[in-house]
Amino acid sequence: MRGGAVTVDTTCEKPRSSAFRLACQREFAPNFPAFYTTLTRLQYDSSDDTVMSKLNAARKDDRMPTTGKSAPAAKPEPATLPLAGTRAPAAKANGSVLIVDDDEHIRELATLYLEKEGYDVTLAIDGTSAVEQVRRGNPNLVILDLMLPGMSGHDVCKEIRKDNNVPIIMLTARDEDIDKILGLELGADDYLTKPFNPRELVARVKAILRRAETATQGQAAGPVTRVGALTIDKQRREVHIADRELTMRTKEFDLLATLAENAGIVLTREQLLDRVWGYNFYGETRTVDVHVQHVRAKLADSGLGIMTVRGVGYKLIEEKE
Repeated sequence: MRGGAVTVDTTCEKPRSSAFRLACQREFAPNFPAFYTTLTRLQYDSSDDTVMSKLNAARKDDRMPTTGKSAPAAKPEPATLPLAGTRAPAAKANGSVLIVDDDEHIRELATLYLEKEGYDVTLAIDGTSAVEQVRRGNPNLVILDLMLPGMSGHDVCKEIRKDNNVPIIMLTARDEDIDKILGLELGADDYLTKPFNPRELVARVKAILRRAETATQGQAAGPVTRVGALTIDKQRREVHIADRELTMRTKEFDLLATLAENAGIVLTREQLLDRVWGYNFYGETRTVDVHVQHVRAKLADSGLGIMTVRGVGYKLIEEKE
């Protein structure tokens, strides 16, 4: 993406309306990666027609819009726009999702796409209300921004994990490993870096909820897996080392079960991402490394270990005395 100057009309007293932003998101977001940055830079431009025209030009060129004249594009009809917080009556709820973000645009965009897929969406703009809503409403999944006013996303995740195993997808505007690793270590199940494609967010929500539902209903049933002193009962979602039961989070259990079913066989990080998380992770494999560390710690003194095969992946082995 090439940079370019944008002329801003400083006489505009307020940014684009919510309905107009949603119309733009519906039209451009799915196939224009630079949409989020572009629209933000055009928030105070002279008119809706000008903004739509520049967005069209930028999408074609995959660049930030410049000040050149463009043919005005027709506005989307407001009547056809599904506004945030609404859903067609015929839609069937697939689960409840709590979105925690102080950015109105992110809340609107995520709500638009999730409700279109039939999810019940509730919103929170700060950490304190998020924790309260999780305890009161018991959502099926939480989408949690890392950088919140007051109580940070990390603190919210830590607080939720004290008494709730609800799946958490963490959003971060910083593409730094330390932020992602810390979030995963505090109990997040997944993360996305802003700006993100809303379709990818929906795909991850579906994958996580599908696995959580399967675990709850016992549909992931299979024979009990035994490796050394380790026993894994997938139907009961129980792990034992001899007579000692291990407490494991959802993804930790799935990861250990996958490794145990393939004991002695090296599985790549990509294979583990696909089998445990249920989708391709677009090259990001750090989440596997973090969860492996957690499982290793819980297998201490069990006679089993997870070996790292450098440059390849991991395998479950029986450790020699």
